[in-house]
Amino acid sequence: MKIEHCTQIFRPYDIWFLYDTATDKKRRLLLGTCPICKKDVVALVEERKSDGRIFVQKEIGQKALNLIDNAILKKDIVYAESDLKIKQGNGAPIGICYGDNKEIHNSKGKVIKIRVSRCDWYGQKEIIKEHAVL
Repeated sequence: MKIEHCTQIFRPYDIWFLYDTATDKKRRLLLGTCPICKKDVVALVEERKSDGRIFVQKEIGQKALNLIDNAILKKDIVYAESDLKIKQGNGAPIGICYGDNKEIHNSKGKVIKIRVSRCDWYGQKEIIKEHAVL
């Protein structure tokens, strides 16, 4: 999804996914800043339920800010794309996790330790337990 303003096409810095209304579905609010004039640009994209036609309402400047405030006040926001973005390597695993068990061997091939880690789907790991094998 992209936004156009000042004859420049650019990516939004965030996308808000909104609840469906009685007449519209797949509602999204694209938030961006024009790289040329530095004004706030917002595009509301909705698909009409009756015939599947897509409507785009683009606002600039103060009207864009009013549209953002209106979405926040009505609590239309289901989730934002920025909520889903996770920086890898920034700490402990989050969300749905799985366990990873590793055996640590000495030079003779004998198991000397078992390391239990918690991992998430974003590549972050945390050692939960490490115990020696007798």
